[in-house]
Amino acid sequence: MDPGPPKCACSAGGPVIGFVWVLFFAVGCTRVDPITFWQDHLASYIELEGNGDPAVLRDQPDLHSPRRDRPSQITFATSPSGGRDARGILVGVRNVGGEPWYFFLVGVTRHSGNAFSRTEDVRLAAFTLAGHKLKWRVSSPHEASLRQYRSGRIDAARAGVPTQVGFPAPLDVFHLVVSEGVVTITEQRSGAKWRLPLPRDGR
Repeated sequence: MDPGPPKCACSAGGPVIGFVWVLFFAVGCTRVDPITFWQDHLASYIELEGNGDPAVLRDQPDLHSPRRDRPSQITFATSPSGGRDARGILVGVRNVGGEPWYFFLVGVTRHSGNAFSRTEDVRLAAFTLAGHKLKWRVSSPHEASLRQYRSGRIDAARAGVPTQVGFPAPLDVFHLVVSEGVVTITEQRSGAKWRLPLPRDGR
C-alpha cells in the first residue's frame, strides 16, 4: 500500500537530546514495513520541502549551531499503524564515487500501550540522487549488532545513565566511517556496528 504524502509535518529542536525532529503520521495503513514506510516519507519530505534536492536535510540551523556542545542530528520519525514506528537518524553525508551519499541509522520500535516498547530492528540505510529519484541501499537485518545495542542500554540503566527502550536513546552517539567502499556506523557506548557495502563508482 502506498502511504502517499505525509499527513502533517513539523520540526522543533529537542531541548534534552538536541535532535531536530520531523514527524510524519499516517492513518489507516496496515501491514506496512516500517523501514520502507520511513523511506517513502523521507522521499516525500525532500520532494515537498527541498523541491527534490536532498541538501534540504543539511539546511537545518541546529546542525551547525556553535551554542551546542554536541552536534545535533536530524531524526525523521514515521508512525505506521500496528504499534511500530521507524526513526532514522542522519549520521553523516560523504562523497562516494563523486556522488554525495546520505547515511542514516534507522531503528524500528514496537510499542505496547504506554508501559512497554522495544527496539526490534536497526538498519543502516543510505541514498544518493539518481536523476530525480533517490537510489537506496539498506543493510540486511543483523541480530548480533541489535543484541549488542540492546545490551548497551541495559548496562547504561544499571549505571544510572538516562536511557529508554525505544530508538534512539538520549545518549546514543553514532560514528560514521567510509573505507574502501564500505560504510560503518558504530554506536560508541555499546560498540554495536552496522556495515553496508557501496559500489565504488557510487552507483
